[in-house]
Amino acid sequence: MDKGTLVYINYTLRVKGEEKPVETTSEEVAKQSGVHNPEIKYEPMLVAVGDRWVVPGLDDALLQMSEGEKRTLEVPPEKGYGQRDPSKIKLIPLRKFGEDASRIHVGDQIDVDGQIGVVSYIGSGRVAVDFNHRLAGRTLVYDVEVVKVLKEIEEKVRALVSYALRMQENEIKTSVDGDSATVTLPTDKYEEGAYYMRRIAASYVFKYVPTIKKLVFQEVYERTEEKPTEGAAQVEEAPAQKEEREQKSSAEGGSKDEGSADQTPAEESASAPKGSRTRKRSKSSSQATPNSSTSEQA
Repeated sequence: MDKGTLVYINYTLRVKGEEKPVETTSEEVAKQSGVHNPEIKYEPMLVAVGDRWVVPGLDDALLQMSEGEKRTLEVPPEKGYGQRDPSKIKLIPLRKFGEDASRIHVGDQIDVDGQIGVVSYIGSGRVAVDFNHRLAGRTLVYDVEVVKVLKEIEEKVRALVSYALRMQENEIKTSVDGDSATVTLPTDKYEEGAYYMRRIAASYVFKYVPTIKKLVFQEVYERTEEKPTEGAAQVEEAPAQKEEREQKSSAEGGSKDEGSADQTPAEESASAPKGSRTRKRSKSSSQATPNSSTSEQA
């Protein structure tokens, strides 16, 4: 295969002399070996052959393989993760970790100033952290298969965008028109930093699919019609009920006015209970008129 060819591979990685896999893309192998993790999606891995997406020993072998071919490879440290470097083991004061110091144990992976290392020793108020790769100095054994060589432009674009944005390919829609490609992304997968991840995806596409000169990302939102709820139906009935109450209240008010219309002020006073005072109801200046109410609402 040529350098830069995009392929999907399945592989299982073991350390020479050990049976338990360190990594695998095969769910069946993971289950049979007792290392299955339900949180991991086991599937073929995308590789740009010859561009060191994998360790040099495996990468060089892929250049000599073809679609459907399987091989078992032995990769020495110098073509794997390198020899162990004693200078990458650092002694760090426990106090540097603050409140987390009491929770650190030998074998833990910790982050020190952006570097990931493994705690190899704790004592005398210090922590020895090994920043060598966990497989440094080990001879590796790969069982590898070239599952598929990508040939179509559209499938290459989709695979590279999926790889860069860490999405499943079936979540991404692509179309190609001449030297332009359009990628439609799901609207529920937008995450912080998505703009920069898209720039990375675009750089992959322009590098490995040179016929593409323009890449368009789009998200499509569609209007959804909501069904009225029971509460909404009640709200719709409210105006009719209000009008009925107002008509009933108006009719009752008219009957009371008719019964007291012929009374004089003296008669009103005479009919009032002893010791009570009556006064004629008048409009208060603080009472809102229809006009003032309308103005406030406006």
